Amino acid sequence: MSADIVTLENARLRLRVVPSNGGAVLDLVTHSGQVILEAPGGPHGPPQGLGCFPMTPFCGRLPGGLVEAGQGSTIVLDPNLAQGGVAHGVGWLRPWRVLSQTSSAVVLGFDHVASRAVWPWRFECRQLIRLRGNTAAITLRTRNLDETSMPCASGLHPYLAVSAGDALVLDATPLADPQPGEGVLAEGRCLRLGRDGHEVRLQSSAGPWMVYRPADRAAVCLEPHRGGFDQAPEIALEPGAEQMISVQIAVG
Repeated sequence: MSADIVTLENARLRLRVVPSNGGAVLDLVTHSGQVILEAPGGPHGPPQGLGCFPMTPFCGRLPGGLVEAGQGSTIVLDPNLAQGGVAHGVGWLRPWRVLSQTSSAVVLGFDHVASRAVWPWRFECRQLIRLRGNTAAITLRTRNLDETSMPCASGLHPYLAVSAGDALVLDATPLADPQPGEGVLAEGRCLRLGRDGHEVRLQSSAGPWMVYRPADRAAVCLEPHRGGFDQAPEIALEPGAEQMISVQIAVG
């Protein structure tokens, strides 16, 4: 096993993290063998092939790569997708470092130096990933270290393994499954995925959710975010201020 992979484990769950590959969760499985977060691309493939990656300081696609930099100025960021375009911020494409670790929790860190081509504000991120009972929790914090306010709308991008017949329920309302390659915004606190009494429940500190069905893998993405998905972030993070988002994934 690569030394780059951090393994967390308790009596119910095993979760693996790849700090050097965007601070991403590689996979999450139960001790009975049920795959919750899957990673068909392996630990060192693109982050889109892993189990969950952080999106910060923005999530979704940034139209035209344009971001308002204050005083009426606009900056065009360099593309960060192979097919062109800018998406999901900076953290998912940078190596993170391990700041602390126990058998069931790890804290990762990532520091961004201001770059006009990538993101023109300086910030730091901390990501706490831990297991507790039947629940895996991921908490992402982004702090503005710059001298001016920074637009910020962070999120998390988990890929949940799905099988034929699985149903999505938002709070108490069934949710239509998007077509492959499409996504829908959903407002609510709790998303449930499963069938026949076996379910995975997701709760987040923020809303709404982007529910997205990838066209190239048997998964559904249930992405909590701080708003501004597929648009420039509208939340201004003042110097020294912090934005937090978390998701809890409980296995029933």
